[in-house]
Amino acid sequence: FVMVGSAAIVGILGLNQGIDFTGGSLTEVVYGTAPDRDEVEKTVEIQNLGGVSVRESVDESGQSAYIIRTRDLSEEERSQLTDNVTGLGVGGEVTRFTSIGPVIGQELRDKAGWAIFGVVSIIVLYVAFAFAGIGTPVSSWMYGAITIFVLIHDVLVPTALMSILGHFAGVE
Repeated sequence: FVMVGSAAIVGILGLNQGIDFTGGSLTEVVYGTAPDRDEVEKTVEIQNLGGVSVRESVDESGQSAYIIRTRDLSEEERSQLTDNVTGLGVGGEVTRFTSIGPVIGQELRDKAGWAIFGVVSIIVLYVAFAFAGIGTPVSSWMYGAITIFVLIHDVLVPTALMSILGHFAGVE
């Protein structure tokens, strides 16, 4: 029941994938005296960049910073965003700008799928080998199948929780 419910939640709500999987831009802005988060969010939203995420952070030197995640930006949009957000607080400076294309995101998804398949296969073989001497009342392959069933449960339930948190709280 729990597994079917979790699979239904993930299937209906989906996962709120981060920039690593969907592609987009990440801009880190460091301030001597940082503005309020609401002010930064309003300034970024005015630019109409689609789904935007603004998170408070602290850089390596201990200064206040904001990490702004957006869709992939053109050079003009990036320049305008830089001008808008650096002018908000005292000593605003863009210290990092990263752009990740959707091709890299697709490649990460593919490699993750192959890695999961490989790990599951190795676990089944290991459990079957470890329980090879046990033949009754359950075969060693059945122990391997039960182990994979439990593994799927242990991954699916937290994934459903992340799906719920992504849908309602924007967690990636």
